[in-house]
Amino acid sequence: MKKISLVLLSIVFSISFANAQTITKPYDFPVKPGTTAWAKLKSTKEIYDATQIPIEILKNMTTEALVKTCLSYPNLLLMYAYNDFQKGFDELKNNFNGFQELMLRKDAGTELIKIYQQMNPMDLNKNWASEQQGGFVIRFNYIEVIISQYQILNSLNENEKKLLAKECLKKFDTKKINMDVFAIPGLETTGLIMGRILETKNLLQKSGDKVNFLETGRSNGEEQLIEIYNKAKAYVN
Repeated sequence: MKKISLVLLSIVFSISFANAQTITKPYDFPVKPGTTAWAKLKSTKEIYDATQIPIEILKNMTTEALVKTCLSYPNLLLMYAYNDFQKGFDELKNNFNGFQELMLRKDAGTELIKIYQQMNPMDLNKNWASEQQGGFVIRFNYIEVIISQYQILNSLNENEKKLLAKECLKKFDTKKINMDVFAIPGLETTGLIMGRILETKNLLQKSGDKVNFLETGRSNGEEQLIEIYNKAKAYVN
């Protein structure tokens, strides 16, 4: 009887494994801003509950699909509910299973870099309405805060870290051209990636004002960010 049970268990496992298909498309959140269902949500908890990814989908998503899903998370503006970027991201990560899964994926950084490379601050159109310009800036802040997480940066090899640092230097330069739109917070999220990369390489000491910046993502001004920029430039050359 015991042998028969083991055989049956093996068959069931095999069938379940075969039926688990890899999901390559991002999850389309059924409840999101603009829908009737979204308008009916009364609290932050209800919003979080309504925007979880079903577990059978989450565990079978490719990392590329998962990254794109996280970048389209309907509740991303909650990242700005706190005075610093890290607390805002922690709030999202602690309450959204997509971010929790993303932090476990060893190739998350690689996939995030691919998308980040395709984003260009110079695509900003000054003729856009202020709301559209703000949304454009937020998308940069959002992906940069995700990339800056230590779990992501520590998953990168040396070549990927240098590639990412070079990309951040380019983004920093082009954001400065449109400082009236990106402003200091737009530079801070780019600088946070560079600062934390340098920290992982022991090229930036966590002392003084740098401690607060590396922990929160909020700087004491452009001068501090330029210092990190120059150290990142030396690192990649």
